[in-house]
Amino acid sequence: YKGGRLASRLAGQTVRDIFLASEEADPRDVLMEGFHEAHRAIQDAAAQDAELQKMGTTCTCIILKNSRLTLGHVGDSRLYLLRDGKAVRVSRDHTAVNDLRENGLITEEEALTHERRHVLSAALGVGQSLKADFVNDPLVLQGNDILMLCSDGLHGLISDEEMASAVFDQPLSDACAELVAWAKVRGGPDNITVQLIRVVPPGDLMA
Repeated sequence: YKGGRLASRLAGQTVRDIFLASEEADPRDVLMEGFHEAHRAIQDAAAQDAELQKMGTTCTCIILKNSRLTLGHVGDSRLYLLRDGKAVRVSRDHTAVNDLRENGLITEEEALTHERRHVLSAALGVGQSLKADFVNDPLVLQGNDILMLCSDGLHGLISDEEMASAVFDQPLSDACAELVAWAKVRGGPDNITVQLIRVVPPGDLMA
């Protein structure tokens, strides 16, 4: 969206500030409050500048607490869980094409090359009401699980199998660099962002 750089910065700052200031015990409530405040902050900023009308951003956030993961998500950035040599997508894309696929109007194969595959159906700052996913039940994590958050500039060019092979065979910092390099070589038409997090086994924390 137009003004996406400003919108993403506002989203990140707002959700972070809500998280740090919140006294809520439920991580889901914290994410819901953060997303709704970010939605309003982006719309308020857009109302002050005609060139930023309808600006918006994707946002994928997680809170880790007691080996449990709580997800807040809107747009087409993604969260993956990498476990047992496989990359499994946890988040759901909010795109026009994914809506068609979920309604059985196109196949998975058709979705991969559809001309509208990058058109968002929801984003922070866009629309009067926020359309975001907040998972009810936290995901229970295991020691050595790896979490990957990434933008579509990465997952749109790298297969799930390639993600897994890069992440499990080397230090995570090297894996990040390799994945970004692959995306650039393959065209890099969009923002390429990736973050990898390894879940430390409880025994290692005691050492």
